[in-house]
Amino acid sequence: MVLLLLSACVSANNSSQTNTANTGKTQSTSTKTAQQVLESSVTAMKQLKTTHFEMTTVNQVSSSSPSQPATTMNLKNTGDLIFPDQLSMQLNIGQASANPSLKLAEIETGQKIYIQNAKGKWFVLDNAAAEAGANPLAGANVSNYNNLLTLAEKAKLTDNGNATMNGVTLRHITATFGNDALHDLLTATGQLNALPAPERTKLEQALKNAKLQNPELHLWIDEATSYVHRMELKFIMNVNNSTAATKSEGKAVSASVTPSTSSTNIDTTIDYSKFNDPVKIVAPTGAVSTSDVAQIFQ
Repeated sequence: MVLLLLSACVSANNSSQTNTANTGKTQSTSTKTAQQVLESSVTAMKQLKTTHFEMTTVNQVSSSSPSQPATTMNLKNTGDLIFPDQLSMQLNIGQASANPSLKLAEIETGQKIYIQNAKGKWFVLDNAAAEAGANPLAGANVSNYNNLLTLAEKAKLTDNGNATMNGVTLRHITATFGNDALHDLLTATGQLNALPAPERTKLEQALKNAKLQNPELHLWIDEATSYVHRMELKFIMNVNNSTAATKSEGKAVSASVTPSTSSTNIDTTIDYSKFNDPVKIVAPTGAVSTSDVAQIFQ
């Protein structure tokens, strides 16, 4: 999801993991139901103090228009979290056909947001910019993704038994959402509220033409601690641009300038480790204060 989902949804309207898992399924001997395991995990993850994370998002976009070639974008995000509001992450954003990739970093200290651009220069968003939701990397903040667990409690659950990951036996549970859940997913991960008002309005409009297909959240949970070791959110988002014509001076504007339909296949995986290990997040020195996000990427 994250940045790639937001850009895919808006632009469509306008225009290898390090951890290993045994995919073999074994019958769980636990007396807990999938619902009970999930409920315990919701509580445990809310009480988590710190964690290390590795996030991977693959975004494949295809279009019905021959003038719009298929593209694949990848996001890799690694870092540490100190709950509730401290974060250190390093992002690598790339396109399959493009080289080199874009490398960025972010540090949040609870009151300040620091962003390092591709040139290695640090900026700090002033209070006005932060309160206005101007952080361009907010969609990649892994701390928000715990909210998906609460959303999953209302979804259809499937117990896939046990799987082994890095020598740990984990309960594999799948939550299947309704095809109208895109707005709920964006809200749960904080991506709607993190956007500035104009961008939020644009995305809300784009969502009216977007439909989900096969939205699923896979969870691998350690029953001994109730911590999530891996979560994977995957779905296909279809956008019908033929219904996106707008009115200008009383006349309909044709949507033929964009492909009539586009399809985005999104697969986001987050691996968690080093639960409650000591972590220290330090603000960078010499950061330039700014309220203009565009300045960061110049």
